[in-house]
Amino acid sequence: MSSVFLKTVNMSIAAGWLILAVILARMLLKKAPKWIPCLLWGLVAIRLICPFSFASIFSFIPSSETIPANIALQQVPAIQSGITAVDEFINPVIAESFTPSPAASVNPLQVIIPIAAIVWIAGIVIMLAYALISCIKLKKTVSVCVPVEERILACDEVKAPFILGAFRPVIYVPSSMTGETLDLVIRHETAHLQRHDHWWKPLGYLLLAVYWFNPLCWIAYILLCRDIELACDEKVVCEMNKDEIAAYSQALLDCSFPRKRIAACPLAFGETGVKERVRSILNYRKPAFLISVAASAACIVIGVCFLTNPTGSALTEWEIDEVSMNKALSNVYSLSVRHLNHEAVCDAADINRFIAAMGSIKVSRRPVSKSRDEGRSRDYTITVNEHLKLSFNERCDEIWMDNGVKPSYTYRITNPSTARELLRDFSFTAQTGGAETDMEELRSKYPEYFDLSTFKGLELYVWQMAPDSYSCGLMLGTNRNKTFEELMNLKGASIAEMRAILSTYDIDENEVIIIPWQNPVSSYMAEYWIREKDEDPGAMENRQKAYIDGIRHKLFDTALNDDLPDSAVGGADGPGSVMMDIRADVCELYLEVLEDLWNVDSGLNHGISQIGIDLSELSHLTKPEKETVMREFASKHHLPYIVGTWEELSEQGYIDRENLFWEDGLFFSIKTNEDAAGNLPGTEGGDSASELTTFDAQKWRSGTGACFFGRCTAQKNADGKWSYTAGYEAIS
Repeated sequence: MSSVFLKTVNMSIAAGWLILAVILARMLLKKAPKWIPCLLWGLVAIRLICPFSFASIFSFIPSSETIPANIALQQVPAIQSGITAVDEFINPVIAESFTPSPAASVNPLQVIIPIAAIVWIAGIVIMLAYALISCIKLKKTVSVCVPVEERILACDEVKAPFILGAFRPVIYVPSSMTGETLDLVIRHETAHLQRHDHWWKPLGYLLLAVYWFNPLCWIAYILLCRDIELACDEKVVCEMNKDEIAAYSQALLDCSFPRKRIAACPLAFGETGVKERVRSILNYRKPAFLISVAASAACIVIGVCFLTNPTGSALTEWEIDEVSMNKALSNVYSLSVRHLNHEAVCDAADINRFIAAMGSIKVSRRPVSKSRDEGRSRDYTITVNEHLKLSFNERCDEIWMDNGVKPSYTYRITNPSTARELLRDFSFTAQTGGAETDMEELRSKYPEYFDLSTFKGLELYVWQMAPDSYSCGLMLGTNRNKTFEELMNLKGASIAEMRAILSTYDIDENEVIIIPWQNPVSSYMAEYWIREKDEDPGAMENRQKAYIDGIRHKLFDTALNDDLPDSAVGGADGPGSVMMDIRADVCELYLEVLEDLWNVDSGLNHGISQIGIDLSELSHLTKPEKETVMREFASKHHLPYIVGTWEELSEQGYIDRENLFWEDGLFFSIKTNEDAAGNLPGTEGGDSASELTTFDAQKWRSGTGACFFGRCTAQKNADGKWSYTAGYEAIS
């Protein structure tokens, strides 16, 4: 239902441009035949009825899909109106209002759109019920009548003549109407029947019932009713003399009555625009032949420009700033595709395949921005022969080129979904060594793993059926443990298949939480599950972390930790079981500190989408231990993390140094208290013999939003666990 509603809204927006064009044409074609506006309204009906259209370089429609079909699943919802000024004004408002919060259970638009669809259906039902009730009441009103001529009836209850019925139409006239007036009225109503207006007006109301939410459709229906009457008047008076025209005008005035509401039916004589119609009748002149030809040509032009969807030149044929893409792509020796921090370099086979596919990307002929700033979006970049760069924004609806001499203007891509799918699919194929993956086959095989909402990250479950056999399942990120039934329903995708699936998501790898799972149907148990007798309780946890790092490396090609032995994450065939030099008890101490900071003044946590962590001055932890603490803390809260000091994060633009504020993030830091640390034994370099340490910790969002634990003392207890106390706490 939601997809049908969004499709209807997009069709309504596209038709809105045509309605505005028809309104302007009506004003310019006043001397044209009166049937011309009716023909133009017919074009509007076609645009509203047909769910598809042809692409044309002559199209004046800015965008055929203003609201993306997947907007409810977008991490940052945005429209694509085709008008840069409109997008720049509306999209920040949409993003601020509907961007899902990491703490929320659903995307706001996933709730709002279905509700809007229900309201839309309710509006249709009300409109159709009104028309049906009106017709039933009218039928009851004219139940007692007498025949005048064939299919012409006179009724005492009728105040003005009208036509009732679509397939067997009948003309109803007032019983008091006689003589010349009756004759003129019948001629008028007969003209309606000859023009089939008893079909077109109800059709117009039916479309109004479907598109009732669009004000332009209401205006279009009102003007249609007026133009139908004007065209019918012209058909009647074109063969009349002056006296007959005067009599017809008088009859029109005699039959006029106040019109208090819109009705789908009937077509009542004298019901609309009486003043305009009388003026038109008295001033009637047969349209000149050239005017008729010009008006007909205008209809054709409007149809071509507004019944077609926008298109653009193929990217492979793009010519911009004296650079011909056709020529540039004729001799390519190197090509790479970069998405954020991931770059895929392809071999000769991939180059030819990708260049052929680039022809499906369509680029507008007119720039949407005349900025040549090199700091524009580079979410996706195609590099050709090491010097020609084609840069795309995140939505892949804008492109600009840099040939190393002068950056181009920004141009719109008219089919952004095609461009984005191509760039993502190609990026994965190149990273896997040129082995082409059939994404459609994967979608058919694992439909439940595609198009998941990523606003709370993704959970990737991994289990083994044999030493070198890995199976993966993908689920939405949540704040709850999955049930056994949910886990058993997971389909096992291979590492290569899951890499392909993950490549379709615009998500940081840190937002993919990897969770090892012992599938009960498997007789194989990975070594990290086995605990040796008298083994340190943290040793198995360390092996599990090494296992996770190995899986992450396979999925994302992440760099392995230089401080860890290679065997800690395994070779090409799988992770090993060698324990890392990480003290689980010490890591748990600082995870507890960070968690306590998180829970203090929890209002600071609202609305964040990332965290920054600085443990650079915490001498009690080794580098691997620091990375473990940061990763575990961020994973627990399903947030990506950035490593750096406050100064570094402000220099990188995360923190607003001038206003002392991090709009969508929190900064955590723990540092050894050097004044007190000097009096404590063994606190330098992560010495495992250390039993006492002192540190300071803080959580910071702004100059007036921060928490501070000062002169904290941590001590290793007899049971081998660490505990700490804060010398003082402060909240600003």
